[in-house]
Amino acid sequence: SSLILSADFSKNNRKIHFDGEGFFEVKKDSKHPFTINTHQFKVEVIGTQFNLNSGNLGSTFNLTMKEGTVKLIANQDDFSTRLTKNQQFIYNATAKEYTINSIDSNDLSSWHTGKLVFRNSTLYEISKQLERQFNVVIHIEDVTLQKYTYFAEFKNNETLIQILDLLSYKDDWKFVMDTNAVSIIKNN
Repeated sequence: SSLILSADFSKNNRKIHFDGEGFFEVKKDSKHPFTINTHQFKVEVIGTQFNLNSGNLGSTFNLTMKEGTVKLIANQDDFSTRLTKNQQFIYNATAKEYTINSIDSNDLSSWHTGKLVFRNSTLYEISKQLERQFNVVIHIEDVTLQKYTYFAEFKNNETLIQILDLLSYKDDWKFVMDTNAVSIIKNN
């Protein structure tokens, strides 16, 4: 992750640039909002707790709310929205699609403990999290597979092969592993 403070960062100017994944707990100050700039979005925060993942130079963007409210503003168009407790915003830059889901904010603790928790997560979203967790590149060869959804929870001692075996068990796809790459392929 990368965190860059503005040159004049202070109590009166709470602006940063962030890439990667981090959990933020921001002290409430309605006169001086905390602003996080990423490649895809700007997040305006009054006071709240949330997890932000703005990985891979803007290819993905996830914001998961634990408490409070944030305003999310797109850098490239007129899109903006407010997110509150137990909401998750997911943006797929490749498909140029976003979703806002209701979630259980207790699952946020999984990021801190190393568990992987997926609640109605698409295979695309899961692949991005597995890439970070296991330092591999995952390529999903069929676009329709990207939208498959899963509910699953994995302990921090399970391997990538074990996770992919369990996810692919009942669906019509398989995976092929190379040194630092995984291809997910639709079964014939």
